[in-house]
Amino acid sequence: ERGYEVMPELSILSQLLPASPDVIITLLSEYGTMSFTEIASYAIETAREGFPIHYSMKDNLSFSLIERIGLSILLPYNSQVYIKGQWWDDIYLGDRFTRPDLANTFELMTQVEQDALAAGGTREDGLQAVRDLFYQGDIAETIVQFHEESGGLFTREDLANYSGYWEEPTTGQYNEYTIYTNGPWNQGIVVVEALQILEGIDLAAMGHNSPEYIHTVTQAIELAMSDRDTYAGDPEFVDVPLDVLTSEDYAQQRREMMTPNQAFPQLPPPGQIEGYNAYVPPRVDSAEIAQAPLFNNTILIGQDTSHLAIIDSQGNAISMTPSDFPQTPMVPGTGLTLGNRMIQFRLDENHVNHLEPGKRPRITPHAVIIFRDGEFWMAYGTPGGDTQPQALIQVFLNMAVFGMDVQEAINAPRFRTVSHENSFSPHESSPHTLHLESSIYQTAAEQLEAMGYIVKEFDDWHPSAFGAVGAVLREGDRLLAGSDPRENTWAMGK
Repeated sequence: ERGYEVMPELSILSQLLPASPDVIITLLSEYGTMSFTEIASYAIETAREGFPIHYSMKDNLSFSLIERIGLSILLPYNSQVYIKGQWWDDIYLGDRFTRPDLANTFELMTQVEQDALAAGGTREDGLQAVRDLFYQGDIAETIVQFHEESGGLFTREDLANYSGYWEEPTTGQYNEYTIYTNGPWNQGIVVVEALQILEGIDLAAMGHNSPEYIHTVTQAIELAMSDRDTYAGDPEFVDVPLDVLTSEDYAQQRREMMTPNQAFPQLPPPGQIEGYNAYVPPRVDSAEIAQAPLFNNTILIGQDTSHLAIIDSQGNAISMTPSDFPQTPMVPGTGLTLGNRMIQFRLDENHVNHLEPGKRPRITPHAVIIFRDGEFWMAYGTPGGDTQPQALIQVFLNMAVFGMDVQEAINAPRFRTVSHENSFSPHESSPHTLHLESSIYQTAAEQLEAMGYIVKEFDDWHPSAFGAVGAVLREGDRLLAGSDPRENTWAMGK
């Protein structure tokens, strides 16, 4: 109705209802022992007292003068929060970064919990009071008023009616390993399908990160990406053939599509599944985007996604991948960021992931937990957009096939294909193109080019391009963890 061909960036129209408070309160209610006030106290202290700007944050917020001016004009509250409104000056490594408005919002949430407990309420009553404040109370009112004044779409009913729910994971098998990931409303299906395609191939005999290995893993990923773009969407709105996509027979069919020593000239077609429409949208070549006028190009204001993988003292494990950086207007005075994942919808009504009221976009963030021989083995994940499943597949294979420990597996050089549709608007692709970290480029680029790939070199441990994997796992009676040198990541225990 507003004339857009793709979802707009830097726009309030790209915001989704916030799910994080509901997730946190549900986890506390069903599996936690602490109050919201207890867990929020650490966040409040950090937000109010601040922390030194680290190199990843510095890199993400180092805008040019024109970008800082643009941020101040287009997203003035965001500018105030992240660069103190000082468009004329850069931020510096080690500067103290504070979030006082966010601290105030969290304190409001803790206060209603304390009030409920003081009135004789139970722990559950306190948690419910926090949730009600956010989705039906003063915070909800502030969010809705901001949307009404700014041309947004949120209503009071939208927030009041929001509730997350538990769902069955998408599941696959690779030898003795069982892979669990989110439903088809995100791209975890790529990890499952690609690994099942690869299960029937002797990867170890190829040698780690050899040209043959890179080509084989790349083609499995591209086959899975093609199915992702054709079949995966919100299962509340889309009939996703999940049983077929995760079956051994289907993996064999897709495996037979692979072309030894020859790159796919473009993303391969999706598998043909009886009773399902394998619609393939028109492709947008990244070269066309690069040649477009400056102001039609995608504007990136910072990077976003993080990942947490945790095992608690009782052996419970969680893998979660929160996002987003504020690339749409933050709610003034609250410090709140409302995620911009609506930009991962399509506006093509024939697309499985097209925009509909109440529908979840198929988003890139996903999380993975793996069992080995029926017992918990590893929880892991990464930021990185469409690179996420590619990084997770490589780290897993480094461990399961090549016997690396978790830190070696994370440190090892990576590659990625960009032949698929970018999940972010305007959904461009770069056919038969591979990005390689330098150590791989030096040994494999020439042979990969002979296979038909366009190959581009990146520094080893390149920040942001190849993910930042975090993992926790159990090996016998030991708990182990690994973190990625490509970004500011930590592995710790107590």
